[in-house]
Amino acid sequence: MIKIKGVLKDLSSKISEKEAQNIGTEETKVIDTTSDIEKSSQGDTEIATTSTDEKIVQQLESSALTFEEMANLISQISNESTRQEQVKKLLNILYSFDTDTSRFSSLQQENTPNDHEIMTVITEVKKINQTNSKEIEDLVRRIVAKQMAVDYKHFGCIVLSSFKVDDGLSAIKMLNYNMQDLVVEEITKLFPDAKVDAKQIKAQLLDDLAGEIALNCNNSQTHSVVVPQSRVLQDLLPEEREAFVSKITAKLEEGIEPEKVKEEINAQIDAPIIDQKYYLDQISSNVQTMDDATSLNTLKLVDTMVSDMAKEPELIAPVENVYKAVTIVPKDDRDKAVNAFTTIINDRFATKEQTGPGQEAPDIEPKMI
Repeated sequence: MIKIKGVLKDLSSKISEKEAQNIGTEETKVIDTTSDIEKSSQGDTEIATTSTDEKIVQQLESSALTFEEMANLISQISNESTRQEQVKKLLNILYSFDTDTSRFSSLQQENTPNDHEIMTVITEVKKINQTNSKEIEDLVRRIVAKQMAVDYKHFGCIVLSSFKVDDGLSAIKMLNYNMQDLVVEEITKLFPDAKVDAKQIKAQLLDDLAGEIALNCNNSQTHSVVVPQSRVLQDLLPEEREAFVSKITAKLEEGIEPEKVKEEINAQIDAPIIDQKYYLDQISSNVQTMDDATSLNTLKLVDTMVSDMAKEPELIAPVENVYKAVTIVPKDDRDKAVNAFTTIINDRFATKEQTGPGQEAPDIEPKMI
């Protein structure tokens, strides 16, 4: 059986070819009303912009600049892809802070930047980079993990508060990213002789998350507990979950029933997580039962539906409700159900054009006013 990925690729290529043909056809129909003067002006502007970006890149690559100066220059780059490439270069330099500390404007620790200095640079970079980039996100996580490794060596634990400021990394994000494993990797690189346990770092992250949940529960008017949906929490070992739940209940204010909260916490952790993985699993399990022709036709139908719904999103809910109503009837009665739907629509809009198979639009005489 053809894999769904292959089907997607095949369909995408066919759609792309069709779009390319349509674009070519449309272009022959369009009359270019732009004057030569306007074209020349647009071209001059593009050339000037490109030239300015190139000068900025040249300055970034040839000058000994601080992170603040680099960020300021990168923010002036007009081309998005060029700006993103320079952001990556800045972050790669930041990742090498143990060998290049000259770019920090004010080191508060000799030869080693502190958490605040690291996060200041990261915050500025996030403001510059306006588009999502997995590579940049990975670089940021790696930089934070490295600084945590430095903290762990100095203090025997990771310091979380510094990295949670502004739009930083929350405890649940760190758990989802397996930050404990990244920290261990960085410690091994920096301090080969150091002994570190990833479980200890994970436990600290769970303790921090437990504190956040308990605090929110205490501050809530109804003392409701909210646990973030996460597969990491679902996959906790029994002893890890017990310790996590106990940390939350131990920090609750007097008057809040710990047993009731404990039940709610476990219920929320065990609740099905509706995310991309869930949908992919559902699609995959259904596709595997289809033959090649059915899977391809299904994909084409879904592609058409998604395209149409994107144009008229307000139809999604009513179509979904009608679809459910039609599909729950027995297979032998589905044609009757579809015909019933068509009849109901036609009855409601009796004075308008009829719909459905075999229906012709009636000749409606205009009413005299």
